[in-house]
Amino acid sequence: LLDEDFHLYSEDLDLGLRIRLAGHKLAYVSDAVLDHIHGASSKKVRNRAIFYGRRNELWVVVKDWPAPVIWRHLHQILLVQLGEIIRYTKMLKLHVLLAAKV
Repeated sequence: LLDEDFHLYSEDLDLGLRIRLAGHKLAYVSDAVLDHIHGASSKKVRNRAIFYGRRNELWVVVKDWPAPVIWRHLHQILLVQLGEIIRYTKMLKLHVLLAAKV
């Protein structure tokens, strides 16, 4: 069910959007608990996390959003991309961000 091309990050978002676009409903379970221990205490921003996180956020939009929705929100998408460029430039990680977007 999960798209293996995502490798890390946003695969759950992709699955949820695909389910909704197929006409099915999703339920929110407010008392559900998920313990995710690996990397939880790490405060250092790792290049791998930046790469897959930023790449996959954009992949979800391109892969799952209908074209009319992308066009309607294109200005917001571009503003987010610009914000990421500024953020990762300040973090001296722009090279990782750019690698994720190419």
